[in-house]
Amino acid sequence: MAKKKKTVNPARGFATTSIPSKPKVSAEPEPPPAPVEPTAPADPPASSWEPPAEPSELLTLVTKSGPKVRRESARIVAKADTEKRTLRAVCYPLRVERVLAYKDSEATAETVGEKILRLAREEYISATRKEDLADLTPAWTVHRVLLGLGFERKAVEDAVAAVMTREGMAKKEVETLLEECLEWGAMFWEGEVGRYGDGVAAGVKKAPAGGSGTTTPKEKEREPAKDKRHLALPRAAAQSESFSPALKHTIRHSSLITEISNLELESKDVSDRGSDPAASESDEERIEEEESEEEEELTPENLVPMYLTLQTKLYNIHPNCASVIVGGKKAKGGGKKPTKSPPQLPPKSLSDKERATVKRLQQKLADLERDPLFDSYTADTAWRDERAKLDEESWANKKSKPPKPPPKKPSAKEKALQPSPSPPPPAEEDEGIMGMLFDGPPTEEQAAAGENVAIRNFEEALVSTTASWAQKGGKGKAGVGAPAMRKLVQEICKSRDVNAKARFDAVSGTSFSNRSKLTITWSSSVEIEPTPPVQEGEAQPDVLVSRPQEEVTVFEMKKLAAATADQADGFIVTYALHKLFAKKEEKLYLRLPTVWRNVWAELVEEDKNRSEAEEVKALEKLQELLKVESPLAEETASKQAIPTPQIDGEQADAPERKYKAAYEQYMESEDIKEGWERRRNSPAFLQMEHYRQTLPMWSFRRQVIEAVEANPVVVLSGETGCGKSTQLPTFLLEHELASGRACKIYCTQPRRISAISLARRVAEEMGEGKGRVGGLVGYSIRLENMVTDQTRLVYATTGIVMRMLERSTELADISHLILDEVHERSIESDFLMIVLKRLLIKRKDLKVVLMSATVDAQKFSDYLGGAPVLKVPGRTFPVQEYYLEDAIETTDFKVEDDARGGRSRKSDWDDNDADLDIDSGSGNVAGGLQNYRPETRAALSRIDQYRIPYELILKLLETIATSPQYIEYSKAILIFLPGWGEIRRLNDMILGHPMFGSHGRHSTGGWLVYPLHSSIASEDQEQAFVVPPPGMRKIVLATNIAETGITIPDITAVIDSGKHKEMRFDEKRQLSRLIETFVSRANAKQRRGRAGRVQPGICFHLFTRERHGNWMSDQQTPEIMRLSLQDLVLRVKICKLGIVEEVLGSALDSPTPRNIRRAVESLVDVKALTSQDEGLTPLGRQLAKLPLDVYLGKLVLLGSIFGCLDAALTMAAMLSSKSPFLTGSEADRARFAFKRGDSDLLTGYNAYCAWRRVCSSKTTNITEAEFCRKNYISPRTMSGIEDLKGQLTAAMVDAGFLFLTPSERQALNHTRYQTYRRRNFFIVPDAYNHNSSNDGICNVVIGAAFYPKLLAKDGKGWRNIGSEKGVKIHRSSVNTDADCEWLAYYGIMQAGGGKKTYDAHETGRMEEMGIAVLCGEAEWKMFPGVVAIDGNRIRFSFGDWKSLIAVKVLRNRLAEALRAAWKNPEKELSQSQRAWLAMFQEVMEGVVKVREKN
Repeated sequence: MAKKKKTVNPARGFATTSIPSKPKVSAEPEPPPAPVEPTAPADPPASSWEPPAEPSELLTLVTKSGPKVRRESARIVAKADTEKRTLRAVCYPLRVERVLAYKDSEATAETVGEKILRLAREEYISATRKEDLADLTPAWTVHRVLLGLGFERKAVEDAVAAVMTREGMAKKEVETLLEECLEWGAMFWEGEVGRYGDGVAAGVKKAPAGGSGTTTPKEKEREPAKDKRHLALPRAAAQSESFSPALKHTIRHSSLITEISNLELESKDVSDRGSDPAASESDEERIEEEESEEEEELTPENLVPMYLTLQTKLYNIHPNCASVIVGGKKAKGGGKKPTKSPPQLPPKSLSDKERATVKRLQQKLADLERDPLFDSYTADTAWRDERAKLDEESWANKKSKPPKPPPKKPSAKEKALQPSPSPPPPAEEDEGIMGMLFDGPPTEEQAAAGENVAIRNFEEALVSTTASWAQKGGKGKAGVGAPAMRKLVQEICKSRDVNAKARFDAVSGTSFSNRSKLTITWSSSVEIEPTPPVQEGEAQPDVLVSRPQEEVTVFEMKKLAAATADQADGFIVTYALHKLFAKKEEKLYLRLPTVWRNVWAELVEEDKNRSEAEEVKALEKLQELLKVESPLAEETASKQAIPTPQIDGEQADAPERKYKAAYEQYMESEDIKEGWERRRNSPAFLQMEHYRQTLPMWSFRRQVIEAVEANPVVVLSGETGCGKSTQLPTFLLEHELASGRACKIYCTQPRRISAISLARRVAEEMGEGKGRVGGLVGYSIRLENMVTDQTRLVYATTGIVMRMLERSTELADISHLILDEVHERSIESDFLMIVLKRLLIKRKDLKVVLMSATVDAQKFSDYLGGAPVLKVPGRTFPVQEYYLEDAIETTDFKVEDDARGGRSRKSDWDDNDADLDIDSGSGNVAGGLQNYRPETRAALSRIDQYRIPYELILKLLETIATSPQYIEYSKAILIFLPGWGEIRRLNDMILGHPMFGSHGRHSTGGWLVYPLHSSIASEDQEQAFVVPPPGMRKIVLATNIAETGITIPDITAVIDSGKHKEMRFDEKRQLSRLIETFVSRANAKQRRGRAGRVQPGICFHLFTRERHGNWMSDQQTPEIMRLSLQDLVLRVKICKLGIVEEVLGSALDSPTPRNIRRAVESLVDVKALTSQDEGLTPLGRQLAKLPLDVYLGKLVLLGSIFGCLDAALTMAAMLSSKSPFLTGSEADRARFAFKRGDSDLLTGYNAYCAWRRVCSSKTTNITEAEFCRKNYISPRTMSGIEDLKGQLTAAMVDAGFLFLTPSERQALNHTRYQTYRRRNFFIVPDAYNHNSSNDGICNVVIGAAFYPKLLAKDGKGWRNIGSEKGVKIHRSSVNTDADCEWLAYYGIMQAGGGKKTYDAHETGRMEEMGIAVLCGEAEWKMFPGVVAIDGNRIRFSFGDWKSLIAVKVLRNRLAEALRAAWKNPEKELSQSQRAWLAMFQEVMEGVVKVREKN
């Protein structure tokens, strides 16, 4: 081989690719290279140099954001890989493939899953709105992540282009955008996507950022060795041909001293300094940038480079500021030990800022030299050579610097004639990444194959960078450490694979160069990409990586050679270690000798340059796809123009408008006065006024008006019958009308019947006419509103006023608010007082009156700031009071059997009452009854006081009707019963009695029987208030509604059962139930008083005198202390009153913080409140409209949407009362006969449907009583369930979730308000009830409503997902041996017998698909193929991405439909939303079909 002459600029990087040389063209001599900027990298060769162009925007983006994007993308890729490995192992496998492959019929072409994806694609395309992207960085990051996860570049570009151009995408987080792209891919990429095997994604191939992957990350079969090589060693020089000059300038690298101090092994160039100190001194921005760079943390490896950097900066400011190194003694090793002269003071010619900079840099130098790891010998030696070079460059630049603008580029001849300084400085040559070659030996020769081979002396590079501290040996074995490098590669490879072997071979074919080949044999395949095959016209790479076999990796030097064989072996070892282990072990370079550390750093820098070049190309493609005009543009907020107020003519007209408004107000006042005078002089008004004057309240008229005028709040305590409910509102209305003031007076009533009856009575008294409401006086109740624009006095239920507060917390339309019957302490009245206490601070004009019938008036006065109290006596006659023992004695009642076995039913009672009665014992019952007959004491000891003694009541009626002692009290008898079921039963017994049932005239006269209940039609209720005609007597059956809310004027006798029903929150079960309990002494007093309105009366209490005196409570417990606070919390949120704990803590009787917190947590669980800030959701607003526990409220709401409303209403009514089944082994067997859908609730609903068919059928062969007796069903409980169901149905109509036609509404009213013996049942329209027979839909609705009340199969038992505790299924459940993975439940109670175990009640099967689609908050992770419900509470894994995206799309679309229903229930769902509901039904049918086949 002939030795070639040295070229003008022979430096070339070993990692570049040579290309065929172009024909030489004659050119004029070129001038020497221009001076280089201080911090710029080395310039290109002098023969092709041109002024660097301004960096492009894409290059600026890569330089500015590249490191951050690379770190973020690497983090996300690593996170996705980790999640894929770890998450799937702890997830429940959700096997939905067969479900999604289900077809509803053979004729159907599409499966369920295909339908879902087709609809999803259509909606995605139709809903996509394009938006210009302002920043490429998010798209760039997502692009890198997708490539890193192993997807094909074309598929990645399609996904990024489709997602990133959608409206609103630019503001989302990168991980969210990644999920969006993966979802798009799952919908639109062809073929199987994300198929997993054995719990992990099969074949997610890690393709390099610049390489290719697959659309579906699946492992491909390996191709032959010649075709399986991919880009491993980048060829930046060849690629740079297509880039701009600025990019070429950036991706070149020239480094004389390499600093490797961080994970990226970036090298810093401190040898190429600028030659124009003046320019450096005037560049303030560069100085500030350098100052910020100096703040980086120092390591032992970069102490010397930092020393050279600081000295160079001082030299660039002024040469005298830098240290001067002079010769000295001989040092060990043969070199001269340099001595350093101290730095001089800054010259006075420098500016103040420069002098401060010099002082700071010199201080940093002093601190650096004091570092114990600082090598002063190496540093001073390197600085001596560096300063000599800087002096020569400075002299050369000053000598060649023209006095005027830069000269033209010199010709080749002029360049050849230009003298060179001695010794010639190397700065004018572009040394490149593999520069710093010897001048003497050849730098390039031709190999046997004809290709050009670049020769590099690696020791020369070391010498030129660190000056004379490393000897310039001929072969340099000690410098390159070849034996150590061969040993090192063996050790490192064996540490990864104990069977690994490394073999070195020399590559022949050159005369003056040495090339080496390293062959490593592994015991298993190693991940490394071979070099792609060289195409025709392309040059060979500097190093070729190949894999002739799966377990063999070969590294062979091709276009690059070393000066010695040892250097060749050292280089190939460095190259192989970098390619094999650099990404996993960044600090591996620390085990290399210094010369190979530099080479390692050059490889890292070359990878960085190659990566940047590829990133620029990728960004160019993204910029084209996304149509981004400026990748660095930032969105600027547009300033909204402030409208200029238009005042033309307005201020001038203000006095005239003010006068006009005052005149109109005066005329309105006169009209009011005139209208009132006409009314009060009418005959009808004067006739009723005469009656009103007989009431006790009339004499307090002036006192009441003056008190209300003078005080914002007045408390009035009036006895029953004083006329406070009718007269006080009338007094205020008359006073306001007589004064000519417009007013709006609202009087709240706890019950609808009270509001209706009072409104009609007051309207008649005001001269409106009998029964005419809606004029001056009206009423407003649920589903019925008799209020017009002329109405000034409104009797409304408390719930109506609560709804008004939801719309306006200031009640701006109301001038007077009267709260009647506040002594009942309902939860709504207590909440109203909370609101009023706050409202009175804002509204000084609002007048509030509280009316109570008991002695609690002072407590209300103290709560509202010492409001004045007015006491009005009642108009009552004396009433004789009797108790249970008196009733038995009077009627000679016999108890045949001991009925006390009924105490086993005390679970339906207030626990306190039950325990107290049991503690008293049967012996105490007869205590103190010496004056009674022995038969009476015996009967009293056997009677069950927890049950209603219907036979005794009939005996009392007979006695009162016929006994001369009581017959004068028999004109009108009022019987107090707990509820509608008891009223129906006694009504049937009375009508079936020969004395009372015929309604004809007997010797005792005729009898009229009137049930009085809120569920009865208003027309029928009015009959109870009418005085019967002569010769007729009446019996009124009523609940506690007749205590204070209404007054039946002619009552002369009262029979008090001593019981009522009230809602109680069960702390053990954490649920609300309607229970039957004894009344308080205050209730008993009110009931007794009803018999003394028109004459002296009698009252029989059906409880003992001892219970009344010793065991009954004085007052009824306020509802706020015994009910769930969920509804109250929702009210606080709706009215925006503030922090829940503070608001409820200010109540008249505040609940415990524990109960408040439980209520809030349960609301969060059902999504009535948000989990982040406990804010109100649309669902929460709808739940507040229903008189139900929030879980049951959600049940009926979901039932209306998913078409199983009848079942949901029935189950909610059952859970609000009690189970219709009796207890006992025979009853359990009867209940199992109705088993349906592996659900206790559906079993109860099945029994209800059978009972309804028996009751409504006219041709059945079995009666209701026979059916109930045969199936161990309580007819009384079943009747109560039907009544409550009717109330809930009306509430659903009121809430807007049930739309009824006029005929359907009439049928509902007829069903609710009926008094006939045979029941009429309201059938929910099919539009809301088509799925009540679908067990799959019903079970999913139940589970979604009760979530997170969910049990997961745990071995042979069950685990509560909420508490992570073991739970058993109660023995009465149909699911004691359930064959399923999930069960929903309604309540959990501790097992009896002192056991610390818990039993779940009212359980039902829950499908996995239902949990994934309807429950909790879902977090989807596409790449691992999992979904997490409520964090780590429940996690499911999918078999492939298409299944996952199908379930996710179904969940999202159902959530959108539900949100639409919650926000606006009156508006029908769209056609698309209805289609998704139908799709969900089809999916659940598939779930059931697949389960049945298995």
